[in-house]
Amino acid sequence: MTKEQNKIWVTASEVGQATFCPISVERSLAGARRNSTSKERLAAGAYRHDSVNREAERKTPCYVSTHVFGDKHDITEDLRVWREVYLMSSVSGRFVTIIYYKASPILIRYLGRFAAFNQLIGRLVRAIHSRVIE
Repeated sequence: MTKEQNKIWVTASEVGQATFCPISVERSLAGARRNSTSKERLAAGAYRHDSVNREAERKTPCYVSTHVFGDKHDITEDLRVWREVYLMSSVSGRFVTIIYYKASPILIRYLGRFAAFNQLIGRLVRAIHSRVIE
């Protein structure tokens, strides 16, 4: 029995790799080695993955969702992940995020005490959540 045939456990990284590029797993199991370009791309991808995780660990506030639903609510958590994975991966997404973080504290500070504002913003956040997450 070969080493690959005897292996019964797979790591989450291997599952992710198989999902992203099944051919690379097949070639790896066949004994193929990575070339320098492949190693560079792998390192760049790992760096990007780590930077997204580091950013998510900082848990910067989601002002509006936190105000309406609370810091630990599923909608707030989902929107944080969406921000880090999707918005922060593009220039336009980062721009939208910057504008949001400039405007939302002001909105919450001045309008957050009004029930009608909170109800309206709650419906808006739920609509955004259902559009981008579900």
